[in-house]
Amino acid sequence: MQMAMPESKFTARRCFRAPWLPIWSLFLGIVFATASAIGGNLGNAAITLAAFVVFSAFLYFGARNETIGGLAEPRRDERWEMINQRATAFAGTVLVLILVVGSIVGLVQGDDGSPYIEVLGAGAIAYFAGALWLRSRS
Repeated sequence: MQMAMPESKFTARRCFRAPWLPIWSLFLGIVFATASAIGGNLGNAAITLAAFVVFSAFLYFGARNETIGGLAEPRRDERWEMINQRATAFAGTVLVLILVVGSIVGLVQGDDGSPYIEVLGAGAIAYFAGALWLRSRS
């Protein structure tokens, strides 16, 4: 006797097959281009939108490639999850270093280190909140 898959699991799996990253990239491109156009810089808006369209097309049409597909597809194996985790940690480290250096440069120039210190503080609070939340779940 063959067991039928419940409708909810089938629906959830089908929803995640959509090319969500190219769609999200296009959405962000439209938002950034619109903001730039509202700000009066139509040339920058066109360049921004074109860059996001090219990036979205790269993700969409390159999804059959293992590397691009591993980065763009939501259903990954354990290997890609580990690659994603390490890449995210590396990017976070680079961003923290940029924020620290930016705040120090601002302080040396006689400024108050803003906005770097605010973003660094928000990141520290988010890190500790996330660590506490994840600790409570394990």
